[in-house]
Amino acid sequence: MTVQRVDISRLPRQEMEVFATSEGLRSVLQVIAACGETGWRSLPIAQDLMLYAAHRYEPLAASWHREPWEAAAAAFLAMRTAAILHARDPWAMVTVAVERDLRLETAAEREITSRNRIKHDGIRPERVPVRAGEWEEYLFDTLHSPAPEREEKALDDVIHVPAAYLTRAGWDPEDAIAVVEYMCGRITDLGSLDSAVDTLQRDRAMRELLGLPPRCWSALIHTLIGTHSTAKRPARIGAIPRVLAGAALPELLLDEALTQEASASTPQYCAAGV
Repeated sequence: MTVQRVDISRLPRQEMEVFATSEGLRSVLQVIAACGETGWRSLPIAQDLMLYAAHRYEPLAASWHREPWEAAAAAFLAMRTAAILHARDPWAMVTVAVERDLRLETAAEREITSRNRIKHDGIRPERVPVRAGEWEEYLFDTLHSPAPEREEKALDDVIHVPAAYLTRAGWDPEDAIAVVEYMCGRITDLGSLDSAVDTLQRDRAMRELLGLPPRCWSALIHTLIGTHSTAKRPARIGAIPRVLAGAALPELLLDEALTQEASASTPQYCAAGV
């Protein structure tokens, strides 16, 4: 397949520098959002951003044997979500969405079926199943599927209920949302809760970005995702999979052990050196 390279020579250097950073992307998306429904159609900077996105994701698209404009289209859909504006790293969230979209498109072509069939493998029940392994599958569908009204609410719950739980424990609301978004992304990226726990334990970059020592980072992982079973204790399920299974905020707050873990993860607790 011959792919035409994306020419970004017409983009001003100053614009390129703004687009390149997550804070720059956030500021551009805020400008576009302020213009309402017409922002993406009428603002030249919106068109330039899409050209830049096609260039940015050109190598990723090529790795999946897709056109760069397919990656740009996936980036466009991700950038239109409200969560991007509040994410700690907007470009990281967009990249996850683009990679997922390209993977789904390629898998759908390989299996000669639709994207929805690949995502859902049939119709999902109204309430999420709780057999082993199915939380991860449902989380993938919830975070990366088109937005029927029910799934929009599910996505909102997956992010905002655990974030509200962290806020009640003492986390800053914006940091809480960013942390939950990040860990949801890691679960969907790695395919299982156990893999996510193991990988996140070694994730120094995010831990240091939050300014957390290892013990508080571990408490945060245990709060949101859960713990492995050991000879001395059974596995404990974290806030994110509990919300997927239908738990609401009051139910989480009644769990004293989970609440103690959440409190032990807060920056205030860590700073106090308790």
